[in-house]
Amino acid sequence: MNLTGQVGSFDYRLTGEFFDGRGRVLDAWLRTGIGEEMAFTIGRFRAPFLRSGLVEARDLLFILRTRNGFFWQRRDSADDGVMLQGDHGRFHWAASTQNGYDPNPSNSQRVTGSVRINLIGARELPWEGAYRAGDQTRLAWGAGVSNDDAAEPGKSGLAWNTSLYLVHHRFSLAAEIVDYGDGYSDDPVLAGQQLGDTRPWTITSSYMLVPETYEVALRYDDYDDVQQPVNYDRSKWTLGLNRYIRGHDLKWQFNYSYFDN
Repeated sequence: MNLTGQVGSFDYRLTGEFFDGRGRVLDAWLRTGIGEEMAFTIGRFRAPFLRSGLVEARDLLFILRTRNGFFWQRRDSADDGVMLQGDHGRFHWAASTQNGYDPNPSNSQRVTGSVRINLIGARELPWEGAYRAGDQTRLAWGAGVSNDDAAEPGKSGLAWNTSLYLVHHRFSLAAEIVDYGDGYSDDPVLAGQQLGDTRPWTITSSYMLVPETYEVALRYDDYDDVQQPVNYDRSKWTLGLNRYIRGHDLKWQFNYSYFDN
C-alpha cells in the first residue's frame, strides 16, 4: 500500500506491506530537487542497487520478483539514510548511505552506488516487459555496488551487480547477475537461504501477443548455490501470461513455475 504526495517543494512516500502476516514499512521518505538534474532523499528507502528490486509491485511482469530483486526489495530492517541521485542526458546515477543490516543500526553502515546508461533510445520504461513500448528501441546497461559493514567478522558484505535491459517493439529482454560476498550467508530475510559467496543470475523475455492486451513471458532464475554445504543447486523456470485491462494498474496474471532443487 502506497501513500504519495507533495508538500511545497518536497515529495513524500509511505509504503507498507503484510507479506509475511505482520506489517512492515518499506518506504518513508522525503525528496526534494537540487537544481534541474539532482534530487536529495532522506528517510527510509530501498537501496538504489538493482532495478528489479526498485520497480513498483504493480508494474512487475510476473507475480513475483526475480531471485535478486526479491532480496533487495525486502532487505528493509534498517535502511534509514540519505541519498543523492541525478540524471544527465543518457546517464543516471544514485548514491546512498544507510544503516547497515545489523540489529543495532548504530554499529553498521551500508553504502550503495549505481549507474545506468541509455545506450539506445530513451530511458527504460517504468514497468517490466513491453507494454506500451511503441516503435522505439530502448537499450540500457546498469551496474551497482553495495558494501555493508554489518557482515559478520572476517567476512565480506560487498555485493555488485550488472544488468541489461532491451525493449524492441513487442519484444523485451532483461538480464541481471549479482555477486554476494560471503557475509550474506545467514540472512534472516530469506530464512537462511545462504546468499553468501554466490552469483545468482536471471534472464527474462516477453512478447506482446496482442499490443497492450496480451503479453507472454518466460524467466529463468539460477540461484548458483551448488557450492553451499547443503548443496541446494536450485533453479526456476517461470512462464507467464498477462491480460491488461487498464495497463499495469489493473490486469490478470497467470504464472506457472517449475522449481528444481
